[in-house]
Amino acid sequence: MKARTLLLAAACAAAVSTIVASPIAAQGRPDRGRPGGGGRPGNRPPPRPPAYRPPPPRYGRPGPGPGFVGGIIAGAVIGSVIAGASYPPPPPVVTIAPPPPIAEYPGPPPGPGLVWVGGYYSFYNGAYVWTPGRWEQVPPSRRVWVGGRWDARGGGWHWTPGYWQ
Repeated sequence: MKARTLLLAAACAAAVSTIVASPIAAQGRPDRGRPGGGGRPGNRPPPRPPAYRPPPPRYGRPGPGPGFVGGIIAGAVIGSVIAGASYPPPPPVVTIAPPPPIAEYPGPPPGPGLVWVGGYYSFYNGAYVWTPGRWEQVPPSRRVWVGGRWDARGGGWHWTPGYWQ
């Protein structure tokens, strides 16, 4: 029984050494262990190109990112927001005459380069609402504030906002 066990252990050891040693031995010799490689250096098959692996998705999810398509989408969104914001709604036409303006006494300017911008009535939810005046810094190359006004024309009252001149 001892001889049988010893013989079985030797056979297993030989099989393991063959399995482990074959790839190791083939690393040092160019054509060993490859199909068609009979030991001659000229019979080596051409190397395989690396397998293509797509890059990992950006920001943890697939889809348009900050590349070309993402830039187009972002530009379209920003452009539509700007286009919508650049066209103000038409001024309201009000059939009720505005009340007389409220007298405001601002006093002297609190600092140099400040101009008083007077209050005005705006029409909100069917009624006139007073917006009080304020001190504003004079913009460069401007000197005079022209206040907003309500004009009677076309069967109603139209608001013209104030501006710097």
